Amino acid sequence: MSPAAVVFDFFGTLTPSTPAHVWDDHAARSAAPLGIPAPAWRAILNDSFSERATGVLGDLAATFLALARRHGVDPGEEALTAACAARAASQRELFVLRDDVIPTLSALRERGSRVGVLSDCTVELVDAWPGLALAELVDARVFSCEEGPHAREDDWPGPFLPALTDVLALVEA
Repeated sequence: MSPAAVVFDFFGTLTPSTPAHVWDDHAARSAAPLGIPAPAWRAILNDSFSERATGVLGDLAATFLALARRHGVDPGEEALTAACAARAASQRELFVLRDDVIPTLSALRERGSRVGVLSDCTVELVDAWPGLALAELVDARVFSCEEGPHAREDDWPGPFLPALTDVLALVEA
């Protein structure tokens, strides 16, 4: 008997884990157009993860503008656009799926199981989602950056329960 539904985390489950040196390289790419030293930008990105993963800073451009200003840089539109483009391209490299993901999700669907994805993520995944090969195989998705601040509170499972309504409905479908 196949399960009614299977819910996957995106990063590190559907994708390979990302080593620290890759994060460093990706931070350097988006730091350069802003004129911010790569290690400082990496620290800013790390320190702001909760804000970015709950969407409180807005879209990628608004987020990068706010973060650059925290570092004392007020980038022009061209620099901000270039930094956002570098970040989006870098993030897309992290969205490469493990080799067995599409066959696994397809097999689950063929057996009648519904598929959900739950991820603690930033807006870059949301923006890229429609173009990802697995998107059409997923019945419901919950991304923390779309759910707001309650999605990262410490009283698990409470924070994600409202967001999980669609995913949990898979089991009842």
